[in-house]
Amino acid sequence: EINGNGHAGAKARTSTPLAFVAGSCGEKTRKSSQLAVAALLSIESPWRLGNRPLVTIVVTIFAFYALLTGLRAREWSHPLKLALSEVSNNTRSPRAPYEFARTLLSTPDLMDKPALLNKAIDGLKLCLGMQRNDILCEQALIITAARMGQPAEAGWWSGIVDRFKKSPASESDLNGLSQLVKCQIDKVCPIDARIVDALDATQILVPRQPRIWLEKATYEWHIRNDAPAAEALMRKTIAADPGDPAIRAFLIELLVDSRKFTEAREELAQLRKLDRMGSLDHMTGPLSQLIDVVESQSAPSAGPSQGDLPRSPADHR
Repeated sequence: EINGNGHAGAKARTSTPLAFVAGSCGEKTRKSSQLAVAALLSIESPWRLGNRPLVTIVVTIFAFYALLTGLRAREWSHPLKLALSEVSNNTRSPRAPYEFARTLLSTPDLMDKPALLNKAIDGLKLCLGMQRNDILCEQALIITAARMGQPAEAGWWSGIVDRFKKSPASESDLNGLSQLVKCQIDKVCPIDARIVDALDATQILVPRQPRIWLEKATYEWHIRNDAPAAEALMRKTIAADPGDPAIRAFLIELLVDSRKFTEAREELAQLRKLDRMGSLDHMTGPLSQLIDVVESQSAPSAGPSQGDLPRSPADHR
């Protein structure tokens, strides 16, 4: 309705609802804010007395794992501590006592520490009595006995042969046999023909064994001084694996030592065919120089001795 004031009345009626709404919203907003603040203030802090047991549990768990991590880091800080821990934690694993013994055997001046030496031998003998798939324990015992000046027990060698009669040689076995051959070449181990029996035993189940042929060639050349037998075995190995430059380089060394210079140059030419972008320069250069130097010397005795030549293809890698 329009009252007697005319426009003024209309203005009053128009502004009143807006002011009412604004006032009501402001009042509601203030009340909502007060209620929210009151609710926040009523919530207990997680650090208050009622929640301290939970906090204590969390802190205890964190401290436990921190302590465990510190102990483990201390254990791993020294190879011997780690190996000893593995032996204690893995009583049925043959690898654990072997690694423990191997770590002990790598200790400097081991021969001056009989207590450590005896522990290493005990660990290896413990390894012998476990079910295994390699010859590493026998191999380590044979080399350790040689370093101590003691003979190798017959059971160690027979254990190696028996192993190869039951299953093919693994990569670990081949590496172990290579170490036994090297031990005799280095004159750490006494000359023992039983290594040949062990090498031959690997071919019972798998007759084609290029790695074994090469080890036998190394043995024939450096131990038995039978260069023709060694050359035949090396050529047999190259025929089985013509792409291995280290084997051919080893054959060249043997041919030079045998004063077969023409054949050595022929093999050097074959070796250069395997070269890709100079990747074999570290082999071909010294070998070419070796052939020239030895051939230029009139007296065969003036040439390099076997001790001056690489003792295995691994020396060329």
